[in-house]
Amino acid sequence: MRIIFALLLVVLCISGSAFAADGPDQARSVAEKALQTYKGMADWDKFNFKSGDELQNAALGESLPVFAFDVAKLSNGAPTLERAMNDANTLEFMVKANGRDVTRLTLRKSGDSYVRYRFGGSGPNLARGLASLPETARPDARLVVLGAAEFLYVNLPNQELLVAINAVAVGGIPNFKVHAGPQALDMLKQVAKGMLKDGGVPGGGLGYPGATPENRPETFPWVMPSLLGTILAGGGLYFYRTRTKTRVH
Repeated sequence: MRIIFALLLVVLCISGSAFAADGPDQARSVAEKALQTYKGMADWDKFNFKSGDELQNAALGESLPVFAFDVAKLSNGAPTLERAMNDANTLEFMVKANGRDVTRLTLRKSGDSYVRYRFGGSGPNLARGLASLPETARPDARLVVLGAAEFLYVNLPNQELLVAINAVAVGGIPNFKVHAGPQALDMLKQVAKGMLKDGGVPGGGLGYPGATPENRPETFPWVMPSLLGTILAGGGLYFYRTRTKTRVH
């Protein structure tokens, strides 16, 4: 019984501390470890890779912080794009292979650390959107989501810029075209009002429009080790109580 419970503690500790890091400076290190894990479990053909070998050759590219447009703030007349955003506490990495922008890897902030969150998303769309921004502004770009729609945002001195990077146009907003802040804000207000009318949830959410089998994000079932540990622990406790009752009687 001691051996069983010791093993359970190990399993539960591993599942609960998936690649934690001591602050955002260690995020890339966390992402590197997460990528190695995904290489061992992801199906290459579901994530835009051309082969299993290409998946194994994948490496991390640039990273962007992720924010979410707040539907209520937009529809209520937020004065700027930035004032309509909430920090989503996630970090998005480009995943490249053999010179191609293939897919993405996402970390989620947990306290002062980052943990792996999911694998997937359109790498080509993200790369194309970044290429449309002024080169000097790209290092400060944010990925901003509104429901299932995605945008790239930069805040230049006295000017906000927004680029939609969706597979299909959302709310009539042209993709991969740079929009000035006031124009983009007007278009997004209309989208937000439509979302609220249709029961949209204020605060936005993470998602990818037009997801196809090769770019659909996948959150892997990290909960399974914990669930397995719980089941084994319950079984062990039942066995222990049954054995004890047998001895007493």
